[in-house]
Amino acid sequence: MLATVFLSAVPALAFDIELDLNPKLAAGAITVEKPTPGRNFVEHVASYLRVIPTKGNRVTPAFINTHNYLTCPNDNTKKWYLNDVKQVSFDKRSGVTVLGFFFDNPGCDNPTFHMEPIVGET
Repeated sequence: MLATVFLSAVPALAFDIELDLNPKLAAGAITVEKPTPGRNFVEHVASYLRVIPTKGNRVTPAFINTHNYLTCPNDNTKKWYLNDVKQVSFDKRSGVTVLGFFFDNPGCDNPTFHMEPIVGET
């Protein structure tokens, strides 16, 4: 019984997700930083990114799943598309937002997150 309780409460495992940022649709509007390594939750993985507005304190990038995906180092042709984006934190004064990006588990170590944020002019 103790083993069942122990295995059911498996914590998220840290692993690295490489970031490949294509900023052409957000150039000049945001800076993106990776404050922590990715997390492996067995069935899905997550990458947490800090989005910093470069002008003012308001920016709301959009993420289309077909433009945001993971690939494995051994096979760049197979893509694991973005399932969900969640706001983890937001600082109203600076506009800095931390977002969580969630994908199905690609089953490899050190996947690459190909990211293409879209920011419209306001």
